[in-house]
Amino acid sequence: MSFPFFDFGSAPPYQQLFDYAGRTDQQPVYIGWATPGVQTSAAKWKIRQFTYNADGGIASILWANGDIGFTQIWDNRSNMVLIVYK
Repeated sequence: MSFPFFDFGSAPPYQQLFDYAGRTDQQPVYIGWATPGVQTSAAKWKIRQFTYNADGGIASILWANGDIGFTQIWDNRSNMVLIVYK
């Protein structure tokens, strides 16, 4: 399963991981990207968290720890601080 959440353009191919965190409607809660072969314990992941409203629509999409870079650890995604910019 793959979702076109954004275009990496001419970037190298990325591995993607999805975490549904108990959801049964096939909607991901976390999506992570890293270069192929990167371990899930390495701080080389870009991770987004999705929250949903009552009707199942997306309420927000946030970058883990407010960081768009490849600096996150996939294994720590449930402990991340999600920053909302207004």
